[in-house]
Amino acid sequence: MHGKFVCIEGVSGSGKTTVIRNLKKEFPDAVHVKEPGTTYIGGKLRSILLNSREKLEKQTELFLFVASMVEASNKVVRPALVEGKLVIADRWYYSTKAHQEFSYGIEKSFIDKLIDTSDICHPDLCIILDLPFDVARSRIQRVDNIETRGEKYLKRVHLYYQTECDGIIVDAEASLSVVLGRVIQTIKMLDEQEGAV
Repeated sequence: MHGKFVCIEGVSGSGKTTVIRNLKKEFPDAVHVKEPGTTYIGGKLRSILLNSREKLEKQTELFLFVASMVEASNKVVRPALVEGKLVIADRWYYSTKAHQEFSYGIEKSFIDKLIDTSDICHPDLCIILDLPFDVARSRIQRVDNIETRGEKYLKRVHLYYQTECDGIIVDAEASLSVVLGRVIQTIKMLDEQEGAV
């Protein structure tokens, strides 16, 4: 038996953390990861990425994000999937593509090859929480290094999730109960699809 890997994506302020916190009640046996930062090493990398006083080079930032996902894949995600568990991620490599490729301009083929050759786990399902850019910005309470990059940069991240990201879009402007219900239904569809095969 092999588990399922689901990631929740979207711009900051879309409600990912709130939705995932509530998913723990619906799927109490699921394993949860948050990127960057799932593992001990990932936590150290997260601190550098989000709080460093020195600006990182674009490629350095990309490598650190990927390194954190490698650690999470090998130490948490893959072992849980082998045990048949559901794994739910708060961000995965779609965020890397949104920031490093779509907003920073690093070549898509380079990022794709780096992800593939690093043996990072591929999600079975990506759920994108989508809402208007201005609404998302108004919800943000804590600002990190990425949030200070300016409106043009952040609007490109937002555009990536609306036009380029390969996933199922859920309207995150609805009430929490409605959004949560749609996310739960979408996750449960994975088991239904498997049972129909």
